[in-house]
Amino acid sequence: MSTALSDLSKNWDKLSYDYRPSAFWFWNGLMQPEHIRQSISQMVDAGIREVIIHPIHGLELEYMSDVYLERLFTALELFRQKDTKVWIYDDYGWPSGNVGGRLIEKYPQFRGWYLKFERNDDGTAKAKPTLSAMVMDNAMGASWTNHCPGQLDTLSYDAVRCFIDMTHERIYEKCKAFFGSTIVGFFTDEPAAMVPNGEKGDSFWNAAGLPWTPRLPELFELKFGYSIESRYAELASSQPSQLKQDYWQLIKQLHSEAYHGQIGTWCRKHGVKYTGHLGEDNLLQQVRFAGSVYECLKYMDVPGVDQLSCIPETEDRFIEQVLISSVTRHCGKSRSFCEAWGVSPLDLRLSKMYDQASMLALHGINDIALMGLHQDKQVYLLAADV
Repeated sequence: MSTALSDLSKNWDKLSYDYRPSAFWFWNGLMQPEHIRQSISQMVDAGIREVIIHPIHGLELEYMSDVYLERLFTALELFRQKDTKVWIYDDYGWPSGNVGGRLIEKYPQFRGWYLKFERNDDGTAKAKPTLSAMVMDNAMGASWTNHCPGQLDTLSYDAVRCFIDMTHERIYEKCKAFFGSTIVGFFTDEPAAMVPNGEKGDSFWNAAGLPWTPRLPELFELKFGYSIESRYAELASSQPSQLKQDYWQLIKQLHSEAYHGQIGTWCRKHGVKYTGHLGEDNLLQQVRFAGSVYECLKYMDVPGVDQLSCIPETEDRFIEQVLISSVTRHCGKSRSFCEAWGVSPLDLRLSKMYDQASMLALHGINDIALMGLHQDKQVYLLAADV
């Protein structure tokens, strides 16, 4: 039996929906209501099926202020009228967890720590718990930010609960009418037990220490029956040991359960899904930030990865994408997410995007989001013609 093209075209909107792109919408200006309306109209006309609202550098409204939430409500109501789905990016920039620097400023007890390694005079290693002094990307880049140092302690259940209260709960209080309908879920970006680099360069492998949290000594002894507090320096050794095995087992449990476990549970309780991208996708490198990529991804309803560059990358880059799609299948889920082309030249061609999208599809990634659509006074939708 054949079907006439004219008959298929009558249902094209319905048939093509699952194959349309989604896109990050960067909120990087004043976000006046008239600009929001114009941008949404252009996105819908371009066939965008889902939008990830992404507050980012240049946002002139203070993130999570009353005005910001009013503008978010306005955008969601317009998307509802256009029958377009929305994901909420859960912070101002990355890594998620800082609430644009406001959380650490208001609750300094939730600032992240790390074990700082140095050498004694005899050359042996020593380690000391140290507060992170790094200034994250999401504590700069707008007039209302204050370059507050530090990041969220992602190993602390209380710290992550505070993050949820300052973001997810406030958005739900203001916009709960859209949950489970217009709002599909929340997107988290690169949360990590962030450890600064050492003095020898910027290599990700040149860590100055390891993840730590104030309750680690107590929790370690409860779990394993012996003390780690006087043995931190042993973690700097290149030799395998039971101590190192036990340490990393606890780190991966704390980070995955405290951060991804709590947020994933909150999302499902409120009728939405949880997705995002981990600190780094390189499997060995991920140990430095979270202990285990597998433990984190299992809490996501839509496991995610990023492929931001359009230039050739290392030959093993495909392993990370296959891993994401494998986790998706193993956990009985249907979608594998990728944010794509976010760090690309302005002359990026559609042919190049097509080639890369084809490779992502071959690796099992079936939901690709354009990264992204900028908002300002002159440019409302850079990719309207895509």
